[in-house]
Amino acid sequence: MSCMTLNQPAHPTASNHTAPVLPADKARASELFQQVKGTDREQDYRRISQQHPDKDANRATYLAFLDDIEAMFVDPQADQDTVPDFHPNVMTQANADADERDEGEEADEPSEADVDPGDQASGELLPSAAGLAQTAILPVAGNGLISQLAGMLADGGQLSFTMMCLGDEVTLSIRPKPHGTETVVPLLLTNTPGYLDTHLVSAMQPYVEVRRDIYAQCTAAAKAQRKAGEKAVIPPTPAKAGTAKPSATVQLTLDGMEGTTFTATHGRKSVDVTLGTQAVPKGTITVNARHALYGEHVKTFMLNADRTHDFREQQGAAITLAVTPDSAAITATQGEQRVALHGEGFLAPGKWLIEAEAAGHSPQSKSITVVAAKPQTVTLTLPEEREQSLF
Repeated sequence: MSCMTLNQPAHPTASNHTAPVLPADKARASELFQQVKGTDREQDYRRISQQHPDKDANRATYLAFLDDIEAMFVDPQADQDTVPDFHPNVMTQANADADERDEGEEADEPSEADVDPGDQASGELLPSAAGLAQTAILPVAGNGLISQLAGMLADGGQLSFTMMCLGDEVTLSIRPKPHGTETVVPLLLTNTPGYLDTHLVSAMQPYVEVRRDIYAQCTAAAKAQRKAGEKAVIPPTPAKAGTAKPSATVQLTLDGMEGTTFTATHGRKSVDVTLGTQAVPKGTITVNARHALYGEHVKTFMLNADRTHDFREQQGAAITLAVTPDSAAITATQGEQRVALHGEGFLAPGKWLIEAEAAGHSPQSKSITVVAAKPQTVTLTLPEEREQSLF
């Protein structure tokens, strides 16, 4: 329920002598048994249980049994304001006296194994009570509104309040901190300020119980999902009769400058590859291309289909020569490398010196920078030589 309007005072509490035992009371008894199970105090728990053979007759008899059990945990020397351990971010009901517990509480009915001392072997609560067993009801330090609200919060729990005035009434929007990725629906309460001062906490009790149930359900669902994930096994898909088995290879075509040698690996295995087209295994293949003039280049392929790759895009770029006269001899120099060119050529990346010579003409040169996969044109004009005068 995301919205409620309070116009009537709360109904009087029914007598515990005629009310049935609440699931929350059973869960509390189960929680206390888990705390003493396997310890020296387990026999005390069993003895007290035998002293209340009619504890399930009504809520009053069960609360009397529960009070005797809880007395086992009272240390006369301990500080009365000590707060027990509990799960963070879980809203819980204020720790009122046993006879004043909310008769309208609702929760999943725990199994008899939760309070049966014979359940020593399992050591676990049932999923329906697991979430409740992780929460502890906080003691209320006073009767004020803030003290009662604080008693509804677990350690680290948060409540955000937004108040809007509507004439003589106010509307409160109360939003708790969500559990994980849960989408929280806020609680809306509308009435006079004086009425909310007195009845706010009691009006929030049903909402608190719903939040506790949500946490318990989320905990049980998460546990079931983890177990299902551990046991889940995906069976292999059987091949249909008459269906051809898919090929485990693809066609890889490699191009590069003449004289390029190739090596390749598939995982840790070597694969034979050369210039041209060849069948290679599907998957990840790393190809290494080596050339004495154009260097070494590595390319990794994720092959699920046929593929073509031209290593010339990494080895260098095409050079077009526009030299006058056409008969000029052209060379390209890079360090100790000299390459003869005519009309067009292919050079490795880097800086090159282009030189042109022709009979009857003055030699010319030009520096260029070659970038892989970026062709360019080089233009040179050699001037004619004049005969020197003897006078």
